[in-house]
Amino acid sequence: MRILIDSNFSLYGLHEESEIHFDAPRVTLRMVLEELAKKSSGRITLVDPSTGALDPLDFVLKVNGLLNSGSKKELDVLLKEGDTVTLHITPLEGG
Repeated sequence: MRILIDSNFSLYGLHEESEIHFDAPRVTLRMVLEELAKKSSGRITLVDPSTGALDPLDFVLKVNGLLNSGSKKELDVLLKEGDTVTLHITPLEGG
């Protein structure tokens, strides 16, 4: 299954790629984030191991343009072939 990746920062391990391929018939959003973390050789942690969720203060997550809270439950949503996962770093305030 092919999942498209969009980000506002350089994802370690993806280089110039903008998609991830899975051999599994069912792919969850959590699986995508875990694969991105693996490809980074441990440089980034997307899912907090203590909560099982994405830290909303660090990242904004969308699936096909729709906001995803990144909660433990929301990370278990099933994706379809060609879905786009958008991961943006939350901008810091100030100047």
